[in-house]
Amino acid sequence: MTARLFWSERGQIGCARPGHMPFPGTDTFVWERWEPLDEETARKNRLRCESCAADELRKTGGPR
Repeated sequence: MTARLFWSERGQIGCARPGHMPFPGTDTFVWERWEPLDEETARKNRLRCESCAADELRKTGGPR
């Protein structure tokens, strides 16, 4: 099961894992308007947490 996704008004996508999005209630979280991403929308558009995707690329040695 994947972690719940959130997105900001600036288009950033992160999950609820520590460090993958601003902590709820912080100025960054509020000012950038981070909100939960609808699971159906995320699935249909194959959206992923940017931090998790970057970690995966580092582990595999980059895109092929």
